[in-house]
Amino acid sequence: MTQVTGWLREIEDGVAHARSSLGGPLQYLGMFPGAEPGVQDPHLREYLAAGKTLERSPADAFQVFESLALQGSVMSMLFLADAIRRGDRYRIDLEKSERWYKRAASLGSGRAMYGLGLVHLARRDLQNAIEAWRSAGERGCGAAMWVLGRLHLHGDGDGGGAPDAGAARAFFERGASLGHVWSTRSLALLLMTGRFGLGQRLRGYDKYLRCFVAMAFAMLGKRVDPVMR
Repeated sequence: MTQVTGWLREIEDGVAHARSSLGGPLQYLGMFPGAEPGVQDPHLREYLAAGKTLERSPADAFQVFESLALQGSVMSMLFLADAIRRGDRYRIDLEKSERWYKRAASLGSGRAMYGLGLVHLARRDLQNAIEAWRSAGERGCGAAMWVLGRLHLHGDGDGGGAPDAGAARAFFERGASLGHVWSTRSLALLLMTGRFGLGQRLRGYDKYLRCFVAMAFAMLGKRVDPVMR
């Protein structure tokens, strides 16, 4: 469990740093119009406007985000849930974070189910975290596929047991097909080990190169949403 929390937190911190350095508060969740298919935010303009005040006045921004969330802004719900789950600028409140994630999930957000899994993980409830990530994956959340793949790779795919590289590969393949960069990278590294044959090993090298190029273009274009798509 400690190992799971460690590598997941490390990646989250890296993604948060990338968003901050590339796009500032407006890319806090990497959520842009069309980034999550099937999920519409009726208050996109107001959400983006509130983001401009985040660095200057976090307290004022929080009030605006909360007001927008109550009016049905999915982005605002996810922003609030993520910020108070991590304790980023605001006090950690897992119960309130869970409520916002669930509300966003009720509007179809796969990312909300992914975040709900992280709330369960913070409570050291790996089984419910896995169930939430499976649900997120069914909604097309690549990040959830990546986490499930990592869990199977380390032997925690079902809350415990032996490592299962085959199952891990299946999850990484799914995440990669959704355009998730970390899934693609993990898939490439797994295939490069050669355990699936020479042909797949060569495919792994190709995918790793493509992943590197994709990350470079994301940075040049100041877009980090593929990381958590």
